[in-house]
Amino acid sequence: MSFHLRLPPPPQTSDSALNQYIEQVHALLLFLVKHLNDLGCGLEFNSSNQLSVNHDSTLSCDDT
Repeated sequence: MSFHLRLPPPPQTSDSALNQYIEQVHALLLFLVKHLNDLGCGLEFNSSNQLSVNHDSTLSCDDT
């Protein structure tokens, strides 16, 4: 199974447009993390909002 997270380039117009873009990217990332965790990947966000993998989980990805 492959996940492709295609992101448009960030807007260069205004701070509000950039903030909206960041919120949309964050929502896409949460969607991806949820589905990978449904497969048993053990992804989590730490207190600094950094994404990490639990040491007791296995995450394998293909290159497609």
